[in-house]
Amino acid sequence: MKVKLLAMALVIAGSVFATACDKVGYTCEGAGTCDEPRYCINANTWDSYWEVNGQEFESSDDLYDICGWE
Repeated sequence: MKVKLLAMALVIAGSVFATACDKVGYTCEGAGTCDEPRYCINANTWDSYWEVNGQEFESSDDLYDICGWE
């Protein structure tokens, strides 16, 4: 029983930590890698950005330079 509770606590803590990385008011999708860039948008202001390896980019055009896409 203690193991199950510990596992549940770790899962909940991990999900809270993962959402805490986002800016307030933004929802994000993607893993944040070149294979799956993370796209974040603010539903109130329509402001958006891309994130790859912890770096934020204003437009998807910058991802081509960083990820080496052609």
